[in-house]
Amino acid sequence: MNNYDWNTEEEWLAANGNVEARFNVAVREIKDGELKEGFSTLVELADEGHEISQLQVGSAYLLGHINETYYVKRDVKKAKKYLNKSAKQGNKYAKMNLKSMKEDLPISDYKPTRCYG
Repeated sequence: MNNYDWNTEEEWLAANGNVEARFNVAVREIKDGELKEGFSTLVELADEGHEISQLQVGSAYLLGHINETYYVKRDVKKAKKYLNKSAKQGNKYAKMNLKSMKEDLPISDYKPTRCYG
């Protein structure tokens, strides 16, 4: 019996700070129902400058949910903050969401942007 905090190579990489592995583990946590943990990791990554995490977190705050299963309080100010950071790194989906926000579209017209299955 091993005494590790990880079960896969990706979890090992994530535990050792690999950003893409941390993102992938967070996405898997969300898919597997560990929603709070996965979203917390996405917020950490977004705050550290990870472009796709910024998009996901910004979209979650804009829509009030991530993956249509984990609900967060809608917060347009936080949505703009994270989407702007992602857009500044060239993310076209963040730019599209920001453009839609400027056009003041009803929230029901926004499409969640999924970067994972």
